[in-house]
Amino acid sequence: GITNYMDGFSLHPYTYTVNDYGDEISRANAAFFTQLDDAKAELDAAMKRDGTSGIGLYLTEVGSQAEDERKQAVADVRTLVMSQAEPTVEMVNVYNFVSKGTDLTAGENRYGIVRKNYAGVKPSYVAVSNMNKRLAGAKFKDGQYEREYSGTRNFSAYGFERETDYTRQYTYVVWGHTGKSANLTIKKGSTGAKASIASGEQPV
Repeated sequence: GITNYMDGFSLHPYTYTVNDYGDEISRANAAFFTQLDDAKAELDAAMKRDGTSGIGLYLTEVGSQAEDERKQAVADVRTLVMSQAEPTVEMVNVYNFVSKGTDLTAGENRYGIVRKNYAGVKPSYVAVSNMNKRLAGAKFKDGQYEREYSGTRNFSAYGFERETDYTRQYTYVVWGHTGKSANLTIKKGSTGAKASIASGEQPV
């Protein structure tokens, strides 16, 4: 079978909508986790048939062509965080690094985190860079999110853990869903802190 000759399974989990987030749309519009789960099911079936195992998913293209650059930044960070929460994902590439053109009426030109001819960086570049720095060396630990979006959850939270010889650090990436708000309580020992997430706020 084909999986005897595969190192990985490449997937491009783009959504069918331009300005929506991949974790806030229906299965019919190719929600992010829907695409991952469908790909895993097909890959698992092929490995079972062939008697193979251990082949992971390679997200060789992910990205947003949202018309609002701030929204693109949010979408890219959400996608990268969600990817790290999926143990079968081995690698993720943002599509693409440099925008192909300057005519933003063409959706293809809105992809990219650096402007055409390296004329400057877009908000997505800064957001992805900050995310990489915050989560460097950390592994997904736990979270509160929906693999199939129902519209009932007000927020998503993904927890990551980083260990050294002397310390253990937890980092949570949290965002509010569009049209929703949430009050979060973060407890550490006997002390507590409250945080409020406004409607559709970007990852924090």
